[in-house]
Amino acid sequence: MKIVSTAKLIMSASLILIRQSMAADSIRFQSGPEAAQLLELYTSEGCSSCPPAEKWFSQLKHSPKLWTEMVPVAFHVDYWDNLGWKDVLASKVYTQRQYLYSDSWQIPSVATPGFVVDGKNWQGWFRKDPVPAPTRRTTGVLSAVSQDAKLWELRFAPDPRQAQAAYVLHVALLGFEIKTNVRAGENAGRMLEHDFVTLAFAEGPGEKLGQIWHCSFKLSSIAGVSPQRTGLAAWVTVSGVMTPLQAIGGWIPQAISTP
Repeated sequence: MKIVSTAKLIMSASLILIRQSMAADSIRFQSGPEAAQLLELYTSEGCSSCPPAEKWFSQLKHSPKLWTEMVPVAFHVDYWDNLGWKDVLASKVYTQRQYLYSDSWQIPSVATPGFVVDGKNWQGWFRKDPVPAPTRRTTGVLSAVSQDAKLWELRFAPDPRQAQAAYVLHVALLGFEIKTNVRAGENAGRMLEHDFVTLAFAEGPGEKLGQIWHCSFKLSSIAGVSPQRTGLAAWVTVSGVMTPLQAIGGWIPQAISTP
């Protein structure tokens, strides 16, 4: 009886350790050594030209390249809010990000819809061009790990041939199938549906530990916004440069409570 009891205890202890191990690594996204492409859309619920661009952007959910070769992120800007409709998904931070891009391109103004592919201004959507193929360059491995979809640990192991003095890590919580009944402004009377929407965004300098750069972020979603699905996008840049070196993304399991 003692042997059976001990075996049961060992089995129970093993199951607990397995469950703890699974819980400790419940969400993990990791790139390969070759760079994935970061595709950004700058948009607004107050802009009548944006719904067609967002509809096209939504179709990327079904692309076989999603998350492995292409990481889409939609930023809602706030400079349309003075036309009668306040976009609850918009942030001044995202507007400032778009202006930083325009300054780097020496373009004096910003507009929506606006597309950025790997840090470059892309006008191909207006001509119905395909998204440019990603540059198959080896940059390093980026990963994002979380136990609860709220606190995220990002790590970047740069390729030794690409190593720089310092890196900045960026992360965005993404919402999908968000519906808004717009009652004023240029889109008054329309029901808009959004995908890849940034619900929370954080960035910060990486701290070097050995050959790995890492940084932790806590993400809190926009109050009152209820996406049907959520995902994560993360990328890394050289300090002082907006062009991403590596990007990752993925679906957050629906069984895990998101912020």
